[in-house]
Amino acid sequence: MRKLHTALLSTVALVAALSVDLATAADLAVRPLSPAPVAVPRWDGAYVSFSAGGSWTKADENLSGSTTGVSVDTTSFPGAQFITTTNSQSITSDSQGTNDSRSNRAGAVFTLTTGYNLVWSSWLVGIQSETSLNRNHIRLEGSSANTFNSTSQTVFNPGGIAFTPVTQVSSSNSAVFSDLENKWTISEMGRLGFLVTPNILVYALGGWSWAGFTWAQDNAFTLNGPTWGVGVEKDFGWLRGFVQYKGIHYRDKDINVSSPNNFSSTTTIGTTVFTSNSTNSDSAFRRFSADYAEITAGITIPLNNLFR
Repeated sequence: MRKLHTALLSTVALVAALSVDLATAADLAVRPLSPAPVAVPRWDGAYVSFSAGGSWTKADENLSGSTTGVSVDTTSFPGAQFITTTNSQSITSDSQGTNDSRSNRAGAVFTLTTGYNLVWSSWLVGIQSETSLNRNHIRLEGSSANTFNSTSQTVFNPGGIAFTPVTQVSSSNSAVFSDLENKWTISEMGRLGFLVTPNILVYALGGWSWAGFTWAQDNAFTLNGPTWGVGVEKDFGWLRGFVQYKGIHYRDKDINVSSPNNFSSTTTIGTTVFTSNSTNSDSAFRRFSADYAEITAGITIPLNNLFR
């Protein structure tokens, strides 16, 4: 009897254990597994980017100026002298610029960009600064027109004998060529973008740019003007890739290339003395302007990722 009672208790315990195991297995089969966490793209915060691409520049140069001079040449010998007085005026005006074709005005550009973004819903607002190294050579081609007027008179002393004044007028036209180099560019811009998808951004740019130019190898100057652009950027996780267009209109700027001068010399040969004195006032300005465009591609490194 005792043995039968022990056997019944063991059977009940085994059935209970099997019931618990079956219930646990059924519960696991019905309950879904939790998905692995998905990384959410982060467009806000600071970033740095590197890009390179091609550029095109159409530049114009215009020269306007005038020169007025007075020269006196004297030949003296014992008892007499000849004085030749020359009043001259030279007016020069030339214009030169690139033609409408930009095929031979292409160059290269390499850019470092830093910026900061703020995101609200699907909209992005930011600022960015670009520093570019330019390799852009512009060949300026044009024409030059020159007009020269001169009036001279010879006076013989003693006696005060004056000969009739002689006037000369001449003009000329010629083709002119010069070289312009774009060395560097700095742009400060605002950015407004829209997230088409969580990882694709389209954006527009607007701001101002300053650029360094060199004319005829040794005349350096800067131009500045309004800047605009558009681009598309894709998030790949720890970095982003983008393609961007940027245009700049460099405003007119006058460069003073005046070169006034004074000259005096005296030469003695035996008893004859030759003296020459001249004074020239000069006013000349070269006016430069340019339109610039570039298409670049690059990568952006969000700095937030470095601290997550």
